[in-house]
Amino acid sequence: MIEYGKAYLEYEKIYNTKYGKYYQQYPYAMLLFNAILRNNERRDKSLAIATLNRLKSNAKKDLKTLIRRLLYFTSSIINAKPSDKISILDNMSSRFNYLASVLEDVCIEHNIRIVKYHQIRNFKCDHFNASNKLLVDPLIFGPITRKVINRLTLENIHEMLNDTDVMDQLNSELERNVKKLSIIMHQNNIKLVLATGDLGYIKQFISSAAKTAGIPYYVMLHGYPHDGKYIGVLPISCDKLLVWNNEIKDRLTQILQLSMKPEDAEKIEVFGYPVYDYMYINKLQSCYHENPNKVTFISQPFEELGQKINRDLLYGKLKELQKKGLTVQVRLHPKERDKAEKYYLIKQYNLDISNSSLIKDLMESRIILGFNSSVMYEAALLNKSVYQIKGLKQNNPYANMKEIDIDDIPEISRICNDVPNGAGGFLIDDFKQKLKALLAEVQIID
Repeated sequence: MIEYGKAYLEYEKIYNTKYGKYYQQYPYAMLLFNAILRNNERRDKSLAIATLNRLKSNAKKDLKTLIRRLLYFTSSIINAKPSDKISILDNMSSRFNYLASVLEDVCIEHNIRIVKYHQIRNFKCDHFNASNKLLVDPLIFGPITRKVINRLTLENIHEMLNDTDVMDQLNSELERNVKKLSIIMHQNNIKLVLATGDLGYIKQFISSAAKTAGIPYYVMLHGYPHDGKYIGVLPISCDKLLVWNNEIKDRLTQILQLSMKPEDAEKIEVFGYPVYDYMYINKLQSCYHENPNKVTFISQPFEELGQKINRDLLYGKLKELQKKGLTVQVRLHPKERDKAEKYYLIKQYNLDISNSSLIKDLMESRIILGFNSSVMYEAALLNKSVYQIKGLKQNNPYANMKEIDIDDIPEISRICNDVPNGAGGFLIDDFKQKLKALLAEVQIID
């Protein structure tokens, strides 16, 4: 058995033993529970709690929602009119804004409409006559579904799964609503869905509707997957998983070939790095200039994920590096930026905290330090000297990346002009050509 796939294969077996019968009996109801249950199998329950809280927030009714409801329903009726224009549903995260902007240019060139999912809680007056918004909240959050969500806790989730009345009602409502959404997608003439996941409830719901309608649902891999249970990546519910490089494809393919769904291995294809292309980086060269003495540490929310690192030791070593004349900054992960204690600890060591964009930090730094963040892969693509700090209990996900002990961090000052190590990947020359090939593959353009 391949070592880096053992954790997932063992997890898959245990998970299907516990929950497989529910997926067979209540395939639509399990769209709601899937992400919560999978994250609840982690030793640390933080992500399961966050997933549940996000679900409750999305389904919440408040005064603002009620006020907007009349406008929303009127708009839904207007926007439900059949479209004669070929459409693409863009459900990608904001991380891929540049890719989405190039997609928009391609669609304008070929007279294709881009449609985006919008929730009623985010409904604005300028959406009223907008035919490019998929407004389907009453389907995604029907009355029975909303009632279940309001009652749902991590403590009672298994009780709910075994309540046949609740599960039968929920499954029937979601089945009806999935079919209704598939009709709306047909009315919108949607020929392709591009998303950055298929795990969360809303994405699972849209993916199921697309499958019912016979519409391809493609997932652009959001990050660089590491060794472990691959929650959020596997199993694959989409029609195609577009990954960053051959290393990811080969690793996931080998794992899936040994899994309970070996046919899913055929769904993986290499797209390339989807955040920016070579043309975009080339334009930025005149805006951002590398500082040969600048070091950026890429922080991650390990504590929130149940993993512990010695931040005092780490920041102490970064401080030693700073004393040697280097510019050292810490870049917090978005999920850490509301944690006052993390800012406080960094300030205790008088280290700078970045408030800049990620691309600015990467392009202006010579050295990037981190544990296993996808950002390190991005930095290597930009020909930075990237060092992976040892200490996590998992396999090294970047085979070509240099490793360093925390105690040796101060010695980086002697290797600032070291030769970059590469990332086993590549920047796409031009997103436009890549996207055109993708749209031709699904016969949207010639």
